[in-house]
Amino acid sequence: MPQVKDYLDYFQQQRHPALFQENVGLEGVESRYGALETHEVIYEIRLNREERGMDFSIRVDTPDRPYSEYWLELDEELYRNDIAAEPCRFIDASAVLAGADNDAWYDAALRPFAGDARTDALLPMLKRVVAALDGVALYQIGAMTGRGETDRLRIFTDAMTKDAALSLLRELGWTGNLTLVERYLSEWEACRKEGYILDFDIFPDGVSEKIGVNFGPKSKLPQKTDAFLELLERQGLCLPEKACGVSAWIRTYPCYEPFTQNDVSHFKFAFDASGILDAKAYLRQSDNCYFRGFRAFFRPAQMNLELTTRCPLRCPQCYVSLNTGREMPLDTALYWLRDAAECGVKDINLSGGETLCYPHLTELIRECKRLSLRSAVALSGAYATEEKLREMIDAGVNEIYVSLNGSTEEVNARTRDGYALAIRTLETLQKIGFAESYVNWVMHSHNADDLQNMIALCERYGVKGLVILAFKPDSAHELNSYPTETQMRDAARIVRKYKGSLEIQAEPCFSQLRALIKNSFLINTNTGVFRGCGAGRDGISVSAEGKLTPCRHLDVEEEWRSIAEYWEKSPFLRRLRETEDCRETPCKGCTLERYCLPCAAVGMKLHGDLKNGMAECPLAGKM
Repeated sequence: MPQVKDYLDYFQQQRHPALFQENVGLEGVESRYGALETHEVIYEIRLNREERGMDFSIRVDTPDRPYSEYWLELDEELYRNDIAAEPCRFIDASAVLAGADNDAWYDAALRPFAGDARTDALLPMLKRVVAALDGVALYQIGAMTGRGETDRLRIFTDAMTKDAALSLLRELGWTGNLTLVERYLSEWEACRKEGYILDFDIFPDGVSEKIGVNFGPKSKLPQKTDAFLELLERQGLCLPEKACGVSAWIRTYPCYEPFTQNDVSHFKFAFDASGILDAKAYLRQSDNCYFRGFRAFFRPAQMNLELTTRCPLRCPQCYVSLNTGREMPLDTALYWLRDAAECGVKDINLSGGETLCYPHLTELIRECKRLSLRSAVALSGAYATEEKLREMIDAGVNEIYVSLNGSTEEVNARTRDGYALAIRTLETLQKIGFAESYVNWVMHSHNADDLQNMIALCERYGVKGLVILAFKPDSAHELNSYPTETQMRDAARIVRKYKGSLEIQAEPCFSQLRALIKNSFLINTNTGVFRGCGAGRDGISVSAEGKLTPCRHLDVEEEWRSIAEYWEKSPFLRRLRETEDCRETPCKGCTLERYCLPCAAVGMKLHGDLKNGMAECPLAGKM
């Protein structure tokens, strides 16, 4: 589970000047609460005021208590000036139901939370509120101790209809302008998700004049939130710059690890007898993927280093031009590894050519370990002696992938050389006992029927996983022997039915197969950024010359000073992320369009057009 410091780190990397002042002052929060595990934090801002301050809230799960969670709220004045002060607290009160006997919960949860004196003073009024809920539960109870308000409790109802909310306010004798509240609730009706949550303070003799109306946005689609913000602007409840800031907030790409995504938890409108006092947005960062339509991660999750184009093999399918003899200088490789660590990249793939042709491979693996980067190396088996494999493992390599396209030499030879070398490498890794070994299997029409045998081979050599790779254009930009529709459907059935210990997955580039594997009668779960081509979306590559490319199959090299600058500013990466908006046939209109994003290198290398998708796809328009 992420910690508070992970959310703060993600927040600090973003730039939202319309919403937050430059010095947000959360250093004290990190020092006191940074190691606290949480599923979400909230930044509370005012939409109708120019001030750019915020209150900060943290959710804490409590499975061992009478309530499932509580929230800590740190007002800006508090966390800037006295971080050791008592925060405001809110406990889950969903167990409190109208018409039920809630006394046991009051004793087990409310008294330890609010104290005996406050509970005794306020319990009669609380019971009156609960009785008036007419079948609706409570949502939360808050103690605003951090504000010195020890004579009251804040009550949050569960979601209510407009009529139920107005009825409750009448029942409780609220002295505000009900006609005004009803007018606004009617105007917001089409924008809310489940209903209106009311909040107000209770005193021994009544409820506060100030109340809050809370509701979540009806949809997580950014365009829907934009439309609601435009409505608030017309109502005079949101400044234009604040609307632009919230719009940018929800469009910020999520963090990869730990996964963190921006959204709007809910809006709140504070009323009193004079009208609306405040319009607030509760900006959330959460490890829950509330919106799967994002186009990339905030920073690349992985980076490939093309260390060399040298290789002793001459595989028919190879996409690398092996006659150039290019090799990445050691200082170039080290520069990009260190920049990757600073940028927040997590996974490094060290590749070739044949990776073991690179003379500084072990040194790079050690540097990855020093920088807390996970390293993976793909091998053909050439030069993979036991001594060399042990050297890599001792240096700290995290994963080793062995390339093998067939369970027999005959099948393998149709697209790859070096069958005996690959088998010997698998035997050696098994002998050594290396637990993180995998087989890379490129599926094509000449070996698709060999999948069941490949699974058995992987089990025999004790590898951890089998990765099914997409057949990509070769060094001559040709794509011969692509799997047929029947072969892909058969492969998907085999993977879905497999119950053994081997991890079998299709790489994201093989989006068509992933869409078949993850499809069920009710839903297709191949969604989000991992549903397909990750070039410029979850990863990048560095060519042997030290130039940045979206992936090692897209030969669009650019010179940038840093990964972060390239990720944010490259026009070509922007084009890659916009391909879904301007697809052409056969991808456009295909039944798998929402669940598939084919390899961009296919359209680029075969047709010179990213929008083309994959004209050769055997699944086009079928399901």
